[in-house]
Amino acid sequence: MELLHEFYGPWCLPGTVTGNALFELDGPDASGCFILTGPDSVWHGRNATALVVELQTRLDDYLLERTPYAPIHAGAVALDGRALLIPGMSRTGKSSLVAALIARGAAYLSDEYALLDGDGRVHPYARPLLLRVPGSEPEARTAVPATRLTASIASSPARVSAIAALRYSDEAELWLERVPSSEGLLYLLQNTPRVVRDDDRTVTAAMRALRTARVYRGRRGDAEAAVEPLLALLAQ
Repeated sequence: MELLHEFYGPWCLPGTVTGNALFELDGPDASGCFILTGPDSVWHGRNATALVVELQTRLDDYLLERTPYAPIHAGAVALDGRALLIPGMSRTGKSSLVAALIARGAAYLSDEYALLDGDGRVHPYARPLLLRVPGSEPEARTAVPATRLTASIASSPARVSAIAALRYSDEAELWLERVPSSEGLLYLLQNTPRVVRDDDRTVTAAMRALRTARVYRGRRGDAEAAVEPLLALLAQ
């Protein structure tokens, strides 16, 4: 419970469940194994951090089916009320870049889903950051609570000021080029989760976000080397 409290805040406390539980957690048992039971599946393992990764993945799936917002696969940070979106599907380095940005002063919105409302503003979804484990198999991830990286976690929506669609390449230098808003619309729609891809609200939300956003495409290597230029985009 101490681990879950750190990842999810004071509302994640032991007590009597009211209403229908999404998941049930048991353990650790005599062998040190945790068991996470959901409506359709069971997960078990001995690593408490891996438990958080599994739990967060399930919470994401639950959110995508029920959120009133238009979700976009994108990292999102804010500075002085202006948001930067970094669209990209899983395994494109969004989380590591967001981690570097918030460690240098940006406010954390999300490392995986930018939640756009009907006016194009991005709302906080301050989930634990799910980071790839260096040198491991491609799917190996660890969970890190945002509070370990920053004290600045956004609590209100922000206007989208910049969108940076970046391809990752080992040892590449940062390269940015401004492109038309129409190209930005493609970046956002290409990174819409499949479960809401045919939802008209996504197009509306994306177009309204682009009314206030400058759009860039480019390439990056090391996340740390990209931080200052990306923060500068928000300061313009």
